[in-house]
Formats: sequence, C-alpha cells, structure tokens
Amino acid sequence: MSRPDPRMVPRQPMARAESLIAWTGLDRSKEKERRLYEAKALNIDTLHYLLEIADVVTEGRIDPHRATERFFGSTVITIDLARAEITDEVNADLAARLLKSLGSDLRGKRAIETRVHREIARLLGARTSNDFEAQTAFRSTGTVISITADFDSALVDERATAL
Repeated sequence: MSRPDPRMVPRQPMARAESLIAWTGLDRSKEKERRLYEAKALNIDTLHYLLEIADVVTEGRIDPHRATERFFGSTVITIDLARAEITDEVNADLAARLLKSLGSDLRGKRAIETRVHREIARLLGARTSNDFEAQTAFRSTGTVISITADFDSALVDERATAL
C-alpha cells in the first residue's frame, strides 16, 4: 500500500494567532453519541475512536542480511468494547459483528493499516517507508477484540534524506 511521502507534500502557511491560547483534546461537553453501527453500516468515526483508545503493542527487528534493509514486526491492537464510551449495547454479539465488519469493510481495513503505519513510524522515525505490507488477523473473546498485524516494511536510507 502506497501513501504520499509527508516530506514531499506542500505545506500550507501557518495561521497567525496573537495572544491566544490553543487547546487541543476532546471537548467532552460537546461530545456526540458514539454509535458503532448506523443504518446497519459501520460508523468509521467510532472505529477511529476505538483504534485511538485501544491498547497497542508493536515489536520488530531490522533484517540487514538482504540487499536492502527491511523491518519485520507485529502490532497487536486490543479493543475492549466494555471500556469504550459508545452508546451501543456492549456484548459478545456486538464484538462478533465488529469482528466480521473489520474483515470485510474496506474503510475499516484502511483505518487499521493507518494505525499500524503510525506505530511503525513511532519506532523507525525518519527511516519509515510509506510502503509496507501487512497480514491482519482478528479474534474476539467476550467484548475484547484483538487485531494482530504482521508487517514487512522497507527502510528509508538515512543518508539519502539527510540535508
């Protein structure tokens, strides 16, 4: 899967803010209801929320024994629906339905790949490649969903990006 190189994307000029304080984060007072399914379709915004609050563990290693260095590893994303602030009735049936959706909904697959790519970037920093391959497996136990992604990523040559 190919993503645009963030270093090559033209940036917009910074906004001017004089004597103002910028506060980031969730404003709980304006928070809307989070439903996992709306009109029988997966709500992608709620899925993004679940991926953000999930427990994530990533491990990997660089394999220098090939012509080009590659990073191999795994990411495990654990979503506990009972802990999430969603308005759906949380039970094993909801977890099973989400599990089925994650395997078939292209938007859900893309959201998971993006989360895995962010984890790779967290580990590799400037050596993160935009191209990687991942094989993903899903399983659930009660209201807990586990997503395991085994990935293989090329590395960006540090010497080529140094200015």
